Amino acid sequence: MQNSNKNPVYPYMPNTLPEVRQEMLDRVGIKSVDELFAHIPEEIRFGDKPLPLPERMASEQALSRYITGILKKNKTCDDYISFLGGGVAQHYIPAVCDAMVQKGEFLTTFMGHYCVDSGKYQVWWEFQSLICDLTGMEMMGWPAQEGATSSWSAILTAARVNSGRKEAVVAGNIDPDKLRNIKEVCRAKLDIKVSKIDEKTGLVDMDDYLSLINENTAVVYFENPTFLGGIEDRGEEIAKYAHEKGAYVVVYVDPISLGLLETPKNYGANVVCGELQSLGIRMQYGGGMSGFVATPYEDKWIVEYPFLALSRYKTVEEGEFGYASMNYETVSYNKRENAGDVTSTCSALWSVAVACYLTLLGPDGLREVGETMAYKAAYAKKKLGELDKVDILFDSKSLKEFTVNFDKSGKTVKEINEALMERGIFGGHDLSEGFPQFGQSALYCVTECRTKEEIDYLVESLQEVLK
Repeated sequence: MQNSNKNPVYPYMPNTLPEVRQEMLDRVGIKSVDELFAHIPEEIRFGDKPLPLPERMASEQALSRYITGILKKNKTCDDYISFLGGGVAQHYIPAVCDAMVQKGEFLTTFMGHYCVDSGKYQVWWEFQSLICDLTGMEMMGWPAQEGATSSWSAILTAARVNSGRKEAVVAGNIDPDKLRNIKEVCRAKLDIKVSKIDEKTGLVDMDDYLSLINENTAVVYFENPTFLGGIEDRGEEIAKYAHEKGAYVVVYVDPISLGLLETPKNYGANVVCGELQSLGIRMQYGGGMSGFVATPYEDKWIVEYPFLALSRYKTVEEGEFGYASMNYETVSYNKRENAGDVTSTCSALWSVAVACYLTLLGPDGLREVGETMAYKAAYAKKKLGELDKVDILFDSKSLKEFTVNFDKSGKTVKEINEALMERGIFGGHDLSEGFPQFGQSALYCVTECRTKEEIDYLVESLQEVLK
């Protein structure tokens, strides 16, 4: 197994055999693997340099020991107190969510069809029904890859329904990474106009935002709560103006906020989308993410809906129901290169956790979670604002996240977070690169998991760090 040839053979990767690799190259008609990556600029390719991989291991036991050693270096939210947010945050996960997700019947589900596993269709139908109840919308399908995917999918879907228009207006206070994602995916079909941020509130600059909306605007997009933590309380005004100009309104939400905040449909949203991680999904590095897109149940939306949806129908037996996908012919899995947009293949496993979470909490429980987060975040905001070298950057209302500025301290967010880690705390999400106009600022997140003692410890620790 310790082969030292130029083309090494790995025990768990049979296609690394030189003869097998050559056969694959011959089959596709190329001379080397490098030809597959010729479209990637040379300056960002790894080239002929050897990959920084460990020595080849001769046994599964050795490999397991090596990987376990790497994983032990992680610092998790079980060991540290987390005030990190920015799209993923530590929420309490009821035990039943884990128990259901880990059941073999669900753990092995992928997508498939009724001929493979008809029982999972009911779970997905319950999941989409719960999301529709939560958002006030009428149609919801299988989950998107994650929240950013749901954003551009919702924008493109609304633009296809509102065909003939070529512009979309997007609020500038969203995650910069998501904004880049939206621009890249939508650029072939839409001109993305980005509004300014109100530097006093962190919400959209209304004068600038509304000035960008015109008769060529297909879609307007904003988030509530915003990425910077504020609650956008002018959604009805935005929606009314957009509708007067003939544009559709897409609102991105953190769904756990809907136990407390108004449902976007009630203030004029045509499409609601968001990230589901807060509803019973454990944080994972690159894994525990799942998005959703919810629309009206009308023909013009159904024919442009990007994800498969489930429908319930009566069976032959009286009182019994069956479940099946209802719009396979309209989505990219069927249309392929003729599709209006492309959706990633994703696991529907997380819909099980979300359905369990929403069923367990119900409307009253979800409202209680929202109130708990709001009270705790308000307390943290007040205590941090009392520190000499700290400013709460915006005066807008918050649910669980808010922006803290450290310019008066003379220290960077990176330096502060490193010092907090030494005290067992994950500090706020660093905003200095994505929003340089706000200086050394960080997004702090206070969920229902945080206690008063932990918040007080954060305040005491920052007081020491900022001396």
